[in-house]
Amino acid sequence: MPADWPVASEEHALDVGGEWEVDAKSSDTFTPGDKVYWDGTNNYLTVTSSGNTLAGFITEAKASGATRARLLLNGNGI
Repeated sequence: MPADWPVASEEHALDVGGEWEVDAKSSDTFTPGDKVYWDGTNNYLTVTSSGNTLAGFITEAKASGATRARLLLNGNGI
């Protein structure tokens, strides 16, 4: 574990909402409002819901080939 990782006995802030830029599956395309899912095996956003966890909603279009996407995190239990 890296030396700068949080220690369980320390107090830390955790973001559970807001807009973020995150790694995304390069072959997927996103349009604003699309639901996107976190692929924990490959560590990126995808439009594939099966086997993945809802991450949030896209806020800016992403073309095929792009590897990052902007999303509004699913902080409200949607």
